Amino acid sequence: MEDFYMYGLSYALKYYNHFNISKEEGDFCGVLRIPKTEAERNYVEEVTWKDSPVSSIAHVVSPEEASDLSGINIYEKSIYFKEAGWLSPKKMCQKLIDNPNIELVLGKKVTSMERSDELWNIKDTNNSLIAQSSVVVICNSIAASELNIIRPEWFPVLPIRGQVSILPEKEIKNKIKTVITKKGYICPSLNSSHSIGSTSKRNDTNAEVTDDDHIENIDKLEQIGAKWEGKLIDLKGEVGIRCVAKDRYPIVGAVPEYDRYIEQYRSLSKNRWSNLPEPGPYQPGLFLNIAHGYRGLTTTPICSSHVVSLITGQLSPLTEDMMKIISPSRFKIRELIKIN
Repeated sequence: MEDFYMYGLSYALKYYNHFNISKEEGDFCGVLRIPKTEAERNYVEEVTWKDSPVSSIAHVVSPEEASDLSGINIYEKSIYFKEAGWLSPKKMCQKLIDNPNIELVLGKKVTSMERSDELWNIKDTNNSLIAQSSVVVICNSIAASELNIIRPEWFPVLPIRGQVSILPEKEIKNKIKTVITKKGYICPSLNSSHSIGSTSKRNDTNAEVTDDDHIENIDKLEQIGAKWEGKLIDLKGEVGIRCVAKDRYPIVGAVPEYDRYIEQYRSLSKNRWSNLPEPGPYQPGLFLNIAHGYRGLTTTPICSSHVVSLITGQLSPLTEDMMKIISPSRFKIRELIKIN
């Protein structure tokens, strides 16, 4: 998993560098990752990225270096991502759709899709046609399962609620210089406020900001080592619902022709080492790009480029192993193997 996300981060940093990011949209001020478990501490002690592409974006720093980089006292070795930072997802999306080749349609709820004459007919709740296209990429997070063309049991995901708390800069008694992460995170001040977070509530779709989540975020902040001197009264925050797959990897690639796919790979239920025919049967021009979970800004650039490669026939930026890791068919393949 670490290799995939490190690879994705390296790709994402190069991708975002193509944009003129304002201070309101993001800041590549660096990210300091403090180990939060014994396994992570052992990893930091033993990791070596010599002759690896990762060495260009991450390196281990001493407690003294970590303290100087972050602005708070750090007492253990950490990993520093010099070129990373934070981005506003909403403002980044607004920047991406500001393109003459993109038509944004709002106020329509897509509920069904049918293919006819080599085109997908995309319809709303009234069965009215919204659009037609030879290629459709479904990237509407947890709501993908509401579409008639998607069989949810093939793509096991769950909603995980996350709340970010906004603290006045004057209440943080440290000069935060970089994004600092442990069990939670804190970003440097923007407009005299710090963003801290975030909570993680499984199967919770409540969109309201709660004091309980503020308390949890503040507890994580104190575990980082930052000092907060404020009151819960009138704290602001934001809530988002993550889409997370059962195995924590994104679900990206072509959507199978469900029944034909099972029939083609049924031999796996008897012998997991069966020779698999290539390629599998997939629905023409239909792709998924969901379940980016906690690391969407890291994984979406490389996964979107992978989808483009599937559509155009160009080379994918992903290795073959990485393609298998995020393949939408992987859960059904594992299910068939378990029958063995």
